[in-house]
Amino acid sequence: MEQRYIARTSGVKFRDYLGYALIDTAGCLIFSLVTTLLQKYYTDILHLSPLFIMLMFIGARIWDAINDPIMGRIADTAKPKASGRYRPWVLYSAIPLAVTGVLMFTKLPGMGEPEKTVITCIFATVTYVVFGMVYTMLQIPYGSLASVVATDDKERNKLSVFRSIGAALGSIPVLLIASFAYAKRTDAAGNVIDANYDAFYPRAYNMGNGTSGFNLLTNDRYLLNMAYLRLKNVTFGYTIPRQITKKVSIENFRAYVSLENFLTFNKLHGLP
Repeated sequence: MEQRYIARTSGVKFRDYLGYALIDTAGCLIFSLVTTLLQKYYTDILHLSPLFIMLMFIGARIWDAINDPIMGRIADTAKPKASGRYRPWVLYSAIPLAVTGVLMFTKLPGMGEPEKTVITCIFATVTYVVFGMVYTMLQIPYGSLASVVATDDKERNKLSVFRSIGAALGSIPVLLIASFAYAKRTDAAGNVIDANYDAFYPRAYNMGNGTSGFNLLTNDRYLLNMAYLRLKNVTFGYTIPRQITKKVSIENFRAYVSLENFLTFNKLHGLP
């Protein structure tokens, strides 16, 4: 009986797989922009305090922990429409997601100036939190969509593979955009801020999808020649003649001076 039901409800076509993958392509495209460039935009363009940004991100994550189960409950209990139970949420969230994504990177007149700091902080917080809520409205129903699209395990696995491919394709354009985004920093008056290009330690950054994998790539930045020549131990000793020590009732007296790691020759000069 179960095999008959699966056979009767299976038959996902290629266009269905493609459409399912493109949802995550669009989602990861905008989400990767946020995780890769938003913090730099806040600090370099809006001139927000890193402390404020950190607190805003923490507050948004706490709200996400509350918001996600609520959205899941709404999606599961809402009355199904003609287009299904979860698919309408994907359609409803598309335009709001695009709008909030643009608003987060929109600099209104006066924003970024010291006298407009409070307004800038409010605008950044509202747009960021609303974006997160709209993104939740997309991702929670989307994550449940595969369970109702197909009943065959092979088809569900294939949907999962297509989703992963779609997510990867959505992240690629962001890597290209990010390469043009890291230009010289300027303050509110337009003056170039020293970027400290000669710094020994590079700046860590996030390349999207909630990971920092690019910080862990193998490279020769710290590949140093560790060869060295060291004078490790040197000891100097002198025995005072007996004819001198006997005058003070000392049979034998020897003085020592010991030097450890006194001299090293290497190519590590200037290493912090």
